[in-house]
Amino acid sequence: MIVTDTPLSGFTVINGTWGLHLGLFIGSIVCYATYSNDDFIIDPVPIFEVRPNFDFYRYLKGVRIELIVLHLVLVFTNFVMNSNRIRNLNVKYALTFAGMFAYIYVILEVNLILYLSSHPNDAKNLPTASILLWFIIETWTWFGIIISNALFLCIRAI
Repeated sequence: MIVTDTPLSGFTVINGTWGLHLGLFIGSIVCYATYSNDDFIIDPVPIFEVRPNFDFYRYLKGVRIELIVLHLVLVFTNFVMNSNRIRNLNVKYALTFAGMFAYIYVILEVNLILYLSSHPNDAKNLPTASILLWFIIETWTWFGIIISNALFLCIRAI
């Protein structure tokens, strides 16, 4: 992680590093290409009764594509934020905040799917378990970024 000079640009900590998101980008592509949404099996859950027109499989496909796009955007965002050649701080701050909010939004969508689904150990087939496991990896990576940077800011404040 690169130490920033101002508290405002310190919000880049929630986005992680460009190397981390490059790895997650590649992992998301491999997961999307390897396991089809058509093979995902889920038992009906209460949200289907609340929203009768809710198409879970279409939503799942959208979230998986959003993950790929998000990580590509965050690779670019973090690369720009940590670049010394780009000196326009307004662009850096805008990209950082946009990336932060996009990351939170997609993680909330991933966790909605995890909430509506069973645990990967209880999945009906391998593609379902693999997709759910990838979503768990994404969630724990996000929590890892938050926790590590909170600890860093606490130690820096001492």
